[in-house]
Amino acid sequence: MNRFRQCIPIVLLLAGSACVPGGGGGSPRPDPDSPRWRAVAGCYRMGDGQFALDTVPDLKLNADRPGVRVARFGPTPAIVGGYWFVTARGEVWLVRHDGLWGRSYEFRARGDSLVGRGWLRTDVPGRESPPEPATAVRTASCRVPPAAAAAG
Repeated sequence: MNRFRQCIPIVLLLAGSACVPGGGGGSPRPDPDSPRWRAVAGCYRMGDGQFALDTVPDLKLNADRPGVRVARFGPTPAIVGGYWFVTARGEVWLVRHDGLWGRSYEFRARGDSLVGRGWLRTDVPGRESPPEPATAVRTASCRVPPAAAAAG
């Protein structure tokens, strides 16, 4: 029984690391010095909706994280907000925050497209969803609310 108690912290550590998106390497971090964000900023169509990777820093949800920028969604704006950033490895991370749930995406730029995976995030235990393939194509027109309208 004593050995079992000694193993509990190790088991909890391993179980917790298995729940981290991106292969267990910890939370993705923005690269504030990378100029790569300039190449992917713009409007994209994904499924029935659109999103805009804005060039404006996200001071609402990530004021303390340099390199994180505002993301806007349409036709239905995110309830709390959205943000995006580029990592040192060149991945584009997009987060739609709708309160107790939302969607996260991990993309790689492929020409005028973003290709990767997305998954539902929730605070409900046991309701995690496995990642699904996700593709977004750059568009010329942007039908998402402007940043001022999305913030209100």
